[in-house]
Amino acid sequence: MRRMIMAVAALAVVAGACGAATEEIAEQLAEQGGITDVEIDDDQVSFNVETDEGEVSAVIGGGDVPADFPAPVPDGGNVTFSASQSGSDNSSMLALEYPEDQFDSLVSTYENWLADEGFEVQRTETTSEDVRSVLLFGTRSGTPSNAFINIAEDGSGNALVNIQLGDG
Repeated sequence: MRRMIMAVAALAVVAGACGAATEEIAEQLAEQGGITDVEIDDDQVSFNVETDEGEVSAVIGGGDVPADFPAPVPDGGNVTFSASQSGSDNSSMLALEYPEDQFDSLVSTYENWLADEGFEVQRTETTSEDVRSVLLFGTRSGTPSNAFINIAEDGSGNALVNIQLGDG
């Protein structure tokens, strides 16, 4: 599934660079490959994929936080990617970009949320020259049953948040 998402993203980058006619061709090619509701704009791609295990919906390059996203999303961030899968393996993914000065607050927000929601949390922190990263991994018996949250400074003034929540 990730390969398919990456292939559509690569196709979108090429299409965006080449103009409207190429965007239309890219949309048609993706739809022939089983990907439906393909929309390629200058800076955003959205699509759906139906499989035997359920449906995947994704937006690459912006958009809004899905209304049913199960984790908190503090104000001030920009969505760079969102995806959800329904069916036998429900999961949600969200990537956000914040100003770097919100890093510590973001770590606290997600660490507290995981604990409040009953997740058993493992925390790993790494630091290099100008990059800091905190990985929070949580498991529990509820739904979603696992959480993977990475908050990282990218060295250029941004704090990046990647959230993956799923069952199983």
